[in-house]
Amino acid sequence: MGSFEDKDKQFGRGNSFKVPEGYFEQLTERTMNMLPEMEIPEAKKVSLFQRVQPWLYMAAMFAGLIFFIKILVGGDIGSKSVTSDSTLIASTHVNTIDFQDQQSEEDVYIQYIEESYGGTVLNAGINFFE
Repeated sequence: MGSFEDKDKQFGRGNSFKVPEGYFEQLTERTMNMLPEMEIPEAKKVSLFQRVQPWLYMAAMFAGLIFFIKILVGGDIGSKSVTSDSTLIASTHVNTIDFQDQQSEEDVYIQYIEESYGGTVLNAGINFFE
């Protein structure tokens, strides 16, 4: 095998790849001339129903989903009567006497806590500062 210097003398160091004059100036034009002619298809006419069809499908899907949820929850669909509304009002009505009794029970509990532990905490605080 020969050395690199022998190969340089034999083949030379210059660039062996050369581009013909004016090759890139006409490249686009020649490439486009080689391509086959294509016919541009006419746009299809889309009817109003075909435009609205996806929205109708979505509305039907949501209606079915709401119907399914109503059945799962167990509510009557479309039958609202006066008695069901009045029962709801009656069940949410709060008696003021019961509310006052609850407040008085809470006041009694707070008073008990203050009497039981208030002195202990106060005595501990006084002893801490002495």
